[in-house]
Amino acid sequence: SCFADPWGGAPRQADQLAELIEKSGFRINDAVDETRAFLPLISRGWSRWRSAYERARDFPNRRERADYVRLLAQYAHLWAERFDAIKAGQLQVTRILARRKG
Repeated sequence: SCFADPWGGAPRQADQLAELIEKSGFRINDAVDETRAFLPLISRGWSRWRSAYERARDFPNRRERADYVRLLAQYAHLWAERFDAIKAGQLQVTRILARRKG
């Protein structure tokens, strides 16, 4: 899982991130949970993976083709973990609108 270990120093909660934003000289105007709206976007992205893999055949250099497919597979795995974490309630997507104070 992408949540096997704590992220060293990275904020994990929306309220922690909002606090950091405010301490950095910004005012939070809006913070909205966009998790439900984000899942269909991930699904739509998955529908395009086949064409991304098919493009690998266009790489004339065998090593570049292998690197492309390997990186694409790693990226797909990362998003699969994120998708599962969102569905399990372990990950939330929050949209924050902030403006510089002053």
